[in-house]
Amino acid sequence: MNNVNTETARQFNAIAPRALKINGRKYSRKSALYSNETNTVNFHFNARRKSSEIVASKVSVNVTYQRGSDTYRVEVVHADGETFENTTIKTFDQMYGETFADLALFI
Repeated sequence: MNNVNTETARQFNAIAPRALKINGRKYSRKSALYSNETNTVNFHFNARRKSSEIVASKVSVNVTYQRGSDTYRVEVVHADGETFENTTIKTFDQMYGETFADLALFI
């Protein structure tokens, strides 16, 4: 993991919410994946599996550091466990690390 991803993960873990509520379901933070080539950290949030779902629904918050402007691009993607469809919920460009705390309000 490079220094950019380390700092991104530190900022996100310090101030971002531990759970997100989307469409009435609560998604709890479970894991993170790091990509050194693209300076991206993917934070995964899981919901409890419903009886109608084959796998549990997930939300992925993909945070990419934009080196030139010293800001982040944040993309929130929902993976439905019943239909297996991935849907981009929101995309934010030019976000600063301090706004990770308000992520639940933006969604």
